[in-house]
Amino acid sequence: MDAEFDAVCSLLGGEAGVRGGNEFRVMRSGIGKVNAASRCTEFILRESPDCIISSGCAGGLDPSVGLLDAVVADECCYHDVWCGEPNAPGQVQGMPQRFICDRRLRSLAVSAAKGMRVHTGPVCSGDRFCTDPREIDAIRTLLPDAIAIDMESCALAQVCYMYGVPFVSVRIISDTVAAEGKDRFAQYKDFWSDVAGKSFAVLESLICTMPHSL
Repeated sequence: MDAEFDAVCSLLGGEAGVRGGNEFRVMRSGIGKVNAASRCTEFILRESPDCIISSGCAGGLDPSVGLLDAVVADECCYHDVWCGEPNAPGQVQGMPQRFICDRRLRSLAVSAAKGMRVHTGPVCSGDRFCTDPREIDAIRTLLPDAIAIDMESCALAQVCYMYGVPFVSVRIISDTVAAEGKDRFAQYKDFWSDVAGKSFAVLESLICTMPHSL
């Protein structure tokens, strides 16, 4: 996450500022659902943001999603939550099974990813970095329409849902289903050492082209 934070701040010129007439603040969430949820809550209460954009990397779940492709989530769900019947798999009791990302932010994010292959679809989250092909297959069976997997997006989406803050997750694919086991983790390590900074340029474009009010 340090590499991601540094890459984003380098692109934007710091942790806070104005780009394209829009004021921004960068928050480092840390890895995993609890880190993401707690930092997001703190950020909303302190900054009262107009919206929250999650920028990071994700693993590909759908075979059509390739290394360094951009994924714009249309909804976020959990792959590691089970509260018992009558709840659906991935549903926190009392919450939706899936959290819908803001439609306008989604459209802006897709437009901002110029020159990149862009996919839209569900992104699922859980507190595991998944490399075992059997585990990947189980998640794809549970959530057959999910196109990518990460460790934070759904926790952020849930907090934003609770506070009524527009949200979208924009992720760059760091590892794919084509690589298995250790090869998948090797893809992930190469992503951070070689191309992370360039990959987050979509975030800069999105902030610069957003309207001044949503």
